[in-house]
Amino acid sequence: MSFIGNRDPLEAPPPYLSLMAPWLLQGVLLICATHGSPPFFGQAGTDFYTGGSSLISATALSLIRMAIWLGTLFIVMPIARSASVLSRDRILLLSLPVLAIVSTVWSTAPKNTAGGAFELLLLTITGIYIGTALRPGQQMQLIMLTGVLAALASLLIAVLFPAVGLDSSGHVGAIKGIFTHKNSCGFFMVLLSTPAFFIRRIMRISGLLVWSYGGLCVLLVVLSQSRTAWIDLFFVALAAMGLPLLRAFRPKDGVVLGGFAALAALCAGYVVYTSSDTILAILGKDATFSGRALVWQAVFAAITKRPLLGYGYMAFFSSLSAGAGSLLTTTHFVVNHPHNGYLAIWLNLGLVGLVLSTLVVLKAAANAVAGWRQNPYTDWYICLIVLTLVENISEVSLVTADDLSWLLFVVASIGLHHAAHRAPGEARADLVQTDAGRMLPALETR
Repeated sequence: MSFIGNRDPLEAPPPYLSLMAPWLLQGVLLICATHGSPPFFGQAGTDFYTGGSSLISATALSLIRMAIWLGTLFIVMPIARSASVLSRDRILLLSLPVLAIVSTVWSTAPKNTAGGAFELLLLTITGIYIGTALRPGQQMQLIMLTGVLAALASLLIAVLFPAVGLDSSGHVGAIKGIFTHKNSCGFFMVLLSTPAFFIRRIMRISGLLVWSYGGLCVLLVVLSQSRTAWIDLFFVALAAMGLPLLRAFRPKDGVVLGGFAALAALCAGYVVYTSSDTILAILGKDATFSGRALVWQAVFAAITKRPLLGYGYMAFFSSLSAGAGSLLTTTHFVVNHPHNGYLAIWLNLGLVGLVLSTLVVLKAAANAVAGWRQNPYTDWYICLIVLTLVENISEVSLVTADDLSWLLFVVASIGLHHAAHRAPGEARADLVQTDAGRMLPALETR
């Protein structure tokens, strides 16, 4: 079973690693979904995020993670050795973990920075590998298997170990499962649900399987009680219906459609502005976005002290005696990240990192425009990128080690690059040759 989809002239991994690859990648995806710290870790039976119980010691978790990453490193080595990795898009993506590694030099916590930057580099290369070596249908199958494992494990833990699987931060009955928080559970299950909306456009696959999978993911989103995730899921469904309809219009109609979209956005903005209190109440938030506005002010004040290069990757919140201590004094509660991905990049990697991240997003957008009309699977990539960008308004996942959003953002960026740079005659290759390198043959019907 080959893992190379013939997109680039990459060297295939040894046969034994090729057989292990789907499961090693599953391990990476699950590690990222739980931010590297599932609710069954800890020394004294306590989850740092929500105060819940734990099932596995931190030492055992570290050993499991190390084994998964070492195996994955051997699989992705062909990418690291390939000259094709030096394309412009990949250089932009790799520039961020490279900058994170270099930031060790000026970091306020060099040990934290070095470890986190190395994991970020591994995760980014893994995303490039998935985006390069696997076809879009194979990528969706990989994500679907992750979704099944995450959903079933979450339900099982919630039932058998409610002290671990249920959120204990004041939301009665909300499921967090294998995730660190109910909001993480909701958002990541939305991310994992996205293939259900798009896979039948590019692969022959049982409708019953797709509907069952989608229903399982939606169930977890609902049980998480994360209202933001509910809205995210609604917009994914809207995008799944709307993007194919837009593709049916002629290119010259784009100006008219763009005008209508801008008008609709202005109207929506006006409604949000005039009814903000009501909307926030429905979402269970207040004017400070559950205290996030106070955190943003304090973080921005810290950024102004080191605006160009930042404090070093993952350095500012490394200990309460450093940056996080100053935020504790200002906000009067413990903060372990800025609750805004863009502020986090600026805080960690300075204005240089923020500019590089902006270039990555702009390049992905340019590729989306160039390849969208000829390649239906780009709808999925666009959805992944937009979800990640929106999530980072109130959470942190961009340029983040051990985060599923960043991994899928990299996969989507590489996928959009391929879509934009293939000739029209090659556009259907990813849709027709679904058997090459197939990972999950049971999911396909002939």
